[in-house]
Amino acid sequence: PDLSMQDYLATADDKLRWKANNLPDDAICYENAVQLARYKRFPLIIDPSGQAVDFLLKEFAQKNLVKTTFLDPNFRKNLENAVRLGTSVLVQDAEMYDPLLNNLLNKETKRVSGRVLIDIGDKEIDMSPAFNIILTTRNSSVDFSMDVCSRSTLVNFTVTPGSLQAQCQNQALRAERPEVDRKRTDLLKVQGEYRVRLLRLEKDLLAALNEAKGSILDD
Repeated sequence: PDLSMQDYLATADDKLRWKANNLPDDAICYENAVQLARYKRFPLIIDPSGQAVDFLLKEFAQKNLVKTTFLDPNFRKNLENAVRLGTSVLVQDAEMYDPLLNNLLNKETKRVSGRVLIDIGDKEIDMSPAFNIILTTRNSSVDFSMDVCSRSTLVNFTVTPGSLQAQCQNQALRAERPEVDRKRTDLLKVQGEYRVRLLRLEKDLLAALNEAKGSILDD
């Protein structure tokens, strides 16, 4: 059977955890969550409704996520501490982007006497490999420069008519028929597990056929 990106790259347990952490229950949000779990470049999130921020605050709760903004007078201090200590930073109001982040987004580090350093403005800061930064904006009409977009992974949580309909239906079902919603969740989990298992069996079969010697009917 055909698998969507979310079915292929996320397990049923992933989806249940995301849902428990306030991720809206629709296909676009699940695909965005997959991107946020697998990005190589730090993410830049367009989040008009604020749903993504609510989700991230819960999803990264165990990783000491620090919420700040480019408008915070202590922004640079918070950023430098996070880079040194290897904590995660959620920066809101990304439309106010500060070029101070260019080296960080590019991961332009250098090694000096066994230390990993990065330039932030006029300072050299020790950079922890665990450091993570997420940029968000609620302004869906902001026009980021190609320079900023090329340095980041763009994730768009703008609500479409289809995703809004799916979210409303799911919330109505959860409120009116919670027992049906629980059964639906269980069935979706089993279905997702079966799809992934079937895909693995198909790969194993193809690998066995490829390695078979002589007639494949003999195996």
